[in-house]
Amino acid sequence: MDDPLIDVLLPDPPSDWCVRCLDKILTQQSRQVRVEPTKSYRRLGVRWYAEGPFVKDVASGRKIKGRYLYQAHPQDFIYNRLFAWKGSFGVVREAMKDCFVSNEFPLFRVNQSMADPDFVWRWFSLPQTWKFIEDKSSGSTRTSRLRFREADLLRLHIALPPLPEQRAIAYVLRTVQRAKEATEKVIAATKQLKQSLMRHLFTYGPVPVDQAEKVELKETELGQMPEHWELHRFDDLFESRLGKMLSQASRQGKSPRPYIRNANLQWGRVDVADLYEMDFDDEERDEFRLVPGDVLICEGGEVGRSAIWHGEIGECYFQKAVHRARPRDERMLPDFLVYHMMNAFLLTGSYGIVGTQTTIAHLPGVKLKALPMPAPPRREQARIVERLSALDAKMFTEEKRRRALEAAFNSLLHHLMTGKIRVHDLGLSLPADVA
Repeated sequence: MDDPLIDVLLPDPPSDWCVRCLDKILTQQSRQVRVEPTKSYRRLGVRWYAEGPFVKDVASGRKIKGRYLYQAHPQDFIYNRLFAWKGSFGVVREAMKDCFVSNEFPLFRVNQSMADPDFVWRWFSLPQTWKFIEDKSSGSTRTSRLRFREADLLRLHIALPPLPEQRAIAYVLRTVQRAKEATEKVIAATKQLKQSLMRHLFTYGPVPVDQAEKVELKETELGQMPEHWELHRFDDLFESRLGKMLSQASRQGKSPRPYIRNANLQWGRVDVADLYEMDFDDEERDEFRLVPGDVLICEGGEVGRSAIWHGEIGECYFQKAVHRARPRDERMLPDFLVYHMMNAFLLTGSYGIVGTQTTIAHLPGVKLKALPMPAPPRREQARIVERLSALDAKMFTEEKRRRALEAAFNSLLHHLMTGKIRVHDLGLSLPADVA
């Protein structure tokens, strides 16, 4: 068989699997509809990385450039010719039965006496398939004109287990995928709740929403805040300095040390998974060594992005693109500072445009030191931190769950679709219409 994709994915398929050319399984559809200016059309797109079709928009016929659209039907196999190499494949769902696509989204009916539509889709969810398609696509530019033609698709072969096993594989993968999507919705909802809560807390303080109107407010440089909150300059509350200029690592007689750059800073978290190293002499090591409780603030990149260093690794330093802030006294909790920076830079834009007249936004030390800072009583800071930290903990837990589900999906996808694990070996209880 002259099909390098099968040779790579499944050179020795299980004995009860059969290999078929896709031109025996897929039949291209052309349900052409002439675009009428007075009508509106729900149009589909297909997400990258095998995330499937979605309703992209509802467009007036007057704004659609082409003369024709093509109607999608439930259970159609669909892909995007321009981004097939990015895994832009899927199956049309029942909720999309009145949707349309342009001619860049070919539609096919699946011969369901031979193949399950979702199983076919999952064959095109394998990253090895995308790489093969990328090599077979043609066009003038990789990002916008690299097309995978229908004829090339239909020449490919697919390995098919018995039909009941196909349905079972599709069901297992669909179940894990839906669990991941549900977790993503919880994360998104929690993020929205956190944003709303932050706006409330930094305007009214840690009072219930139904008591907000009782709080006496004052107008400040940062907008409204409770009358009894103080306002200070950053430099009154924190000692700050920029990190070390970048230098060549491993100079003669020197030892390279890990350091934090702005790419390692996430909002509220330091990512130490990919640290660079450079040399620090004895004096610099005293000057630039981080200690637990230091607040790190992006000088460039996503200006103002902040996190607390908790000693994630033993000995670590920081580079010039990062400010280190240390409290001068007990007036402000480091965690409160991080949440305020998130509210001011990310959500409300309270500081406006920070930086000088350059092409890249940045936060020079002189600007940072002059920033106005809200300073509630310390007990109120602690209550604000406690409420926001509880939401962060929920998001952290849900994010771990999302990553675990994603890893499970990818592992099952590879092993089930290549026959390394048979679905009946998983010991699952499957619905009657699947088993």
